[in-house]
Amino acid sequence: MRATDGTPLPPGLDVRHVESGQRTIVGYDGLTFVDGLVQNNHLEISGGGRDCAVEFAYRRPDDGTLPRIGPLTCGPR
Repeated sequence: MRATDGTPLPPGLDVRHVESGQRTIVGYDGLTFVDGLVQNNHLEISGGGRDCAVEFAYRRPDDGTLPRIGPLTCGPR
């Protein structure tokens, strides 16, 4: 995930998947693993003085691979 200026979000920020309530953190280079994706997803990111959100659509690949989605820009909630 990226900030609005295009830089990767810093590692350690809290990420909440709104649809499932599951939590994770932003990793290095803005990479974030989110489990339990549905067709339309919303993530709320907070910590380190940030409070932003991302929304995106997801479709499970037919071949069962783990897709990379994005980069996604974290904008105002």
